[in-house]
Amino acid sequence: MNKYVVYPGHGVGVIKNTSIKSIAGKKIPFYELEILTNCNKPIKIIIPVCNAEERLRDLATQKEVEEVYTLLKNKEEKKDYQSWRTRYVTCMEKINTGKLTDIARVFKSLASLTRDLSFGERKMLECAKNLLVKEMSIINKVSEEKVETKLLNCLSR
Repeated sequence: MNKYVVYPGHGVGVIKNTSIKSIAGKKIPFYELEILTNCNKPIKIIIPVCNAEERLRDLATQKEVEEVYTLLKNKEEKKDYQSWRTRYVTCMEKINTGKLTDIARVFKSLASLTRDLSFGERKMLECAKNLLVKEMSIINKVSEEKVETKLLNCLSR
């Protein structure tokens, strides 16, 4: 099968196979999904086919990729004066939507903070960057290093 999809909050995955599992006497079809990570061990998830439409999405379009670059280049953003806890919850909600532009907003807001980031904020910044880089490199068929460099260049302009 090998179709790319995005599992919000986890990132890009590949549907490797479908299988049938018997649960409470009912035969239910499942997608076997392998999340593409930078770790040595891939993450494997099974998702009922009936839930796939609400849990998974197709890769973003080229138009959405361009929107991310435009958003990152735009210097006219309101300052974030939220407490770290409120900011953390807001950022996690955006990451969990799985939308490329929401993830880019998290990446931009955390990368633009002038003070030192807390451990949790650094981890969230890295997560947002990794989610963006992985998906955009697959969409554009270029290396992750090229995408990361372009993202960072957009922020520094």
